[in-house]
Amino acid sequence: MNESKEKANNVHTDQSLTLKAHSKLLSLLSFAPLYTK
Repeated sequence: MNESKEKANNVHTDQSLTLKAHSKLLSLLSFAPLYTK
């Protein structure tokens, strides 16, 4: 029981990490035009 719960937690943290990385990439992309000008 506990093992599967831990696995679910790991998956959840992985997803939030990828979401954070994606938002960082998106913000970088949205700021890029300012820097290239």
